[in-house]
Amino acid sequence: MESGIPETIIQKKEMKRFSFEMPEKGFQELEEMVKETGCKNRAELFNSALTILRWAIRQKQEGREVASIGYEWDDIIELEMPILLNVKPKAP
Repeated sequence: MESGIPETIIQKKEMKRFSFEMPEKGFQELEEMVKETGCKNRAELFNSALTILRWAIRQKQEGREVASIGYEWDDIIELEMPILLNVKPKAP
């Protein structure tokens, strides 16, 4: 901090642009999810989706299943996501 300005203020986040194509129906679903969740934009929704995917990957790496559990604990639905089948538990 030689300049008197904290280093965190001097450093700028390097941003990358990411774009992809999707069918109109998928785009409409994406827009609806933005509205349903109150996200400010598609980038916020995408970042939130990555957060839950990272969490699901960690759970699988720890040998856990990823599921939704009903309030009474009697209704358990495992997440069916083909890419998670590729995630193997880490060795202890």
